[in-house]
Amino acid sequence: MHQYTVAVMGLGVRGKIHIHGLLENPDRYRIVGLCDINEEVLKKVAQDNGLADVPQFTDAEAMLAATRPEIFVFVVAPEMRLGLVEMGVKYGVKGISLEKPMAESLQEAKAMVELCHKNGWHVNTFAEDLHSLLDENLYRLLMTPSMFFISVLTILPLVFMICMAFTNYSKIGDHLVLFDWVGLENFATLFDSGSVL
Repeated sequence: MHQYTVAVMGLGVRGKIHIHGLLENPDRYRIVGLCDINEEVLKKVAQDNGLADVPQFTDAEAMLAATRPEIFVFVVAPEMRLGLVEMGVKYGVKGISLEKPMAESLQEAKAMVELCHKNGWHVNTFAEDLHSLLDENLYRLLMTPSMFFISVLTILPLVFMICMAFTNYSKIGDHLVLFDWVGLENFATLFDSGSVL
């Protein structure tokens, strides 16, 4: 099995998640470069993940020029992504991994796709993404029903009951107002020693 070399740029919360995913598959991926504009974050992430011996950079182009990775992973603001894709093409990376949204506009997204096609990179179609649900992403498909039922049968009722604590049943004349919003008044009554509750 081929082991891909990977350079990672942007070591915030999402960047660390990408690093953990790469490190969990050492037979498939080897991190050869780390990049972040904050040197303290860069050093801490490298030490925390046992990557202190991996070259560290504060400039993406310097990292790509020095490490020549096969895969370029970057977690940055959307306005930077097209430039980084162009940089990846310039330094011959074979694959790019980025967060959504892919770009700031449809024109930028099309420019990225064109760059990928010109350099022989494959961009998954919607149909291919759906097909992957029956193969490498099967776990996502199987988790969907359980997550749906957890949300509907557990989380939503809890939220509903918490909201009920801030309401009161009241009667105006012969009309019953079921949900009269009273805010924290119920809690004040509950802890009032002179209350009938």
